[in-house]
Amino acid sequence: MSKEKDQLKKRSAVNVDDKWDVEKIFLSLEAGARRLDEMRQLAGDKGQWPDFSELKGKLNVKENLKKFLDQYYAVERRLVKIYTYAHLKFDEDIASRDAKELFEMASLMINQFKTATSWANSEILKLDEALFNAITQDVLFVDYKNLLRQLKNIKPFILSEKEELILSLSKDATRSISKTFGALDNADLEFEPCKNEKGESLPLSHGRYGSYMQNKDRTLRKSAFENMHGAYKQHENTFSELLTGQVKTHHLEAKARGYESCVHAALNENEADVAVYMHLIASVKKRLPSLHAYTAHRKKALGLDEMFAYDLQVPLTQIADQSYSYERARDMVLSSLQDLGSDYIEIATKGLKEQRWVDKYENKNKRSGAYSSGCFDSNPYVLMNFNGSLRDVFTLAHELGHSMHSYFSNKNRLYVDSSYSIFVAEVASTFNEKMLLKYLIEQASTEQEKKRLIYFALDNIRATLFRQTLFAEFELTIHTFVEQSRPLSAPLFKEIYLKLHQEYYGPSLATDESLSVECFRIPHFYYNFYVYQYATGISAALTLHDKVSKGERGAKEKYLEFLCSGSTRDPVTLLDNAGVCMRDGRAIDTTIDHFDYLLKQIS
Repeated sequence: MSKEKDQLKKRSAVNVDDKWDVEKIFLSLEAGARRLDEMRQLAGDKGQWPDFSELKGKLNVKENLKKFLDQYYAVERRLVKIYTYAHLKFDEDIASRDAKELFEMASLMINQFKTATSWANSEILKLDEALFNAITQDVLFVDYKNLLRQLKNIKPFILSEKEELILSLSKDATRSISKTFGALDNADLEFEPCKNEKGESLPLSHGRYGSYMQNKDRTLRKSAFENMHGAYKQHENTFSELLTGQVKTHHLEAKARGYESCVHAALNENEADVAVYMHLIASVKKRLPSLHAYTAHRKKALGLDEMFAYDLQVPLTQIADQSYSYERARDMVLSSLQDLGSDYIEIATKGLKEQRWVDKYENKNKRSGAYSSGCFDSNPYVLMNFNGSLRDVFTLAHELGHSMHSYFSNKNRLYVDSSYSIFVAEVASTFNEKMLLKYLIEQASTEQEKKRLIYFALDNIRATLFRQTLFAEFELTIHTFVEQSRPLSAPLFKEIYLKLHQEYYGPSLATDESLSVECFRIPHFYYNFYVYQYATGISAALTLHDKVSKGERGAKEKYLEFLCSGSTRDPVTLLDNAGVCMRDGRAIDTTIDHFDYLLKQIS
């Protein structure tokens, strides 16, 4: 049976210029393994990390606390560098035994390190209130003032030393749930070839699926959609058990720590308020008539009696599908970002053209999708599976936004402050997409081209605001089931997922079994309330983009300062300083107002 994965290049056959340059981190897997051995020696024979254990029970002395923090972050920094290299090497070829071994060993050592030092949070947060407050004001701890702020935020939910140890020990076992999903999703699933309207057989893979969904051949779209989800349908009970296990894992820790709910636990760790999550869902649902109008417009424009999910991404204009080379896509993205200034452009250009930040194309056993990764002591890196679609061009802009955010934070902050909250993680990426869209509309030479881009913008808001909010509500619902001791099952997952699509998209979208199975294909459901931030991110990004693109005084400088801020303030305050308030939800309404405006332009 012909499979797409059998026809892809092996990793060893990929041109070096098309690969990311992770050898800048370590020259080889062997070099990474040697660094891991060095860390293993520091850990000691029993993995107890004696340099830390000797400080146990002594953190009520300021000098000991300072010594602990200095040593902790020095070790963590070295471990994260090894882990980053290992996971990048593993993702480029998940069938590589050596990469898998290094990745697993690095993951294990990080977990052992966290376990061996899990007593510290509890000890720090159980310091006398007066002493803790004095430490936060002490010049000795100036480098850790933001860390201490974050610790104070979670203070009510820190457990005893033994309880923290148990939770830490459990993480390695529970992490296998998401890792099993990843292995099944990326390596073990096989997809039947799909058929086009000519009856020709075409290979199907994760990388090809997105381009097929945008193909004007409806027979191909339907076949790809059904065959993709047919593979998940064959294993739906396995996927159901994995997703149930992941939700129960979230519930276990939230309940153990005394949080009100799973969503409270997930958001509080990132200094975000549950009200933001609930307000997002309420605000979007209040405006669902806007999405219904869009769905009805799309159905009419396609001339369909019934419109299905595989009809939601196909272009509505008559312009022939355009394919972009990676080089052209890269240059378009760089040109679109000129308003951010010469420093930004110079760094991005070097990263994309000289320093090989990007792993460009799909190869056999490469992880699907796209992401930005890296660490404090490396360049940012972008995994792509570039196929030449307009969506791929926007994906490159999106991931470059993440990478530049990380670059600026790493270069302008101390290690302990360099990692930004996931609440703001999607702002810079979506901001870049908006810059690219504006640039392409300005460059369009015909009304049809502009119309195509307006449709693209509508589809982007549909996918990023409405669809991700649907995902957020699905995630909230299934966690609520577990919190209420109600059983989850494959039929229930599918029922909830299908009903949400019917509610969100309205009567113009026909729903079927294949769509219901899609809930098992979404990797973000394993990320613990992550997806809502795509929706809040696009709302914040649209507001900031408007300010910068209109040349509002100080807007560019505030935005660039935001990129440099890391975790120096709580994320909502950082966005306030950048020029957008997320406390009252007006940014969400503004985004849907913009959606309505775009729809009127082409109606």
